[in-house]
Amino acid sequence: GAGKAAETTKIPIKAQDAVYARDTLCKWLYAMLFAWLVKQINACLLTKAESRATISVLDIFGFEVFLVNSFEQLCINFANEKLQGHFNACIFKQEQEIYIREAIKWTPIDEPDNEECISMLEQKASQGVSPGIFHILDEQCRLNNATDAQFTRKVYEAHGSCRALGRPRLGGRNASKSSTGEGLTADEAFVVRHYAGEVTYCTATFLDKNNNVLHADLEQVVISSE
Repeated sequence: GAGKAAETTKIPIKAQDAVYARDTLCKWLYAMLFAWLVKQINACLLTKAESRATISVLDIFGFEVFLVNSFEQLCINFANEKLQGHFNACIFKQEQEIYIREAIKWTPIDEPDNEECISMLEQKASQGVSPGIFHILDEQCRLNNATDAQFTRKVYEAHGSCRALGRPRLGGRNASKSSTGEGLTADEAFVVRHYAGEVTYCTATFLDKNNNVLHADLEQVVISSE
């Protein structure tokens, strides 16, 4: 009613949850700023004049492989994988098709194909087709009491026969720079054979990181700030 004092409710959260909320806010601000910057650049480059001569630049993401690779590295390396696939299609496949069509003599190039790796990561589930790793992760995040180990097992169940998927090597805990993931079990990690090389991904915190949704209160604080 009129004159009723506003109520404030404080909900304590764990320190780790606060860290996730902070990181999510930073990522959200970065994404919004990046989208705005791209929009401004495109507006500056926009021209009404008809132009047939163009120059295109394909910027390949930096491939990341560390002693410990997590969800962030998988996202970055997936973007790299997609760009590499586009590069292969434009430079190798399309050019060779032109040579065949124009009857130009040439030596065929047996370029490695990364379509199997891309499909394993991103494909949607359909009849006879298992969901990709990212979709499996989303599915697990929607379940109550799901764990990172359970997600990892689901990955092997869906793609155990895929040539782009491997298991971590048993051994000492000190994983080498070649990303062998020694010492990690099949419940703790999986190996992706990328175009650029093998990477062992430690799946601890995968579910938490994929669930990082910006809290409405934080969004409102940013929107109302001056």
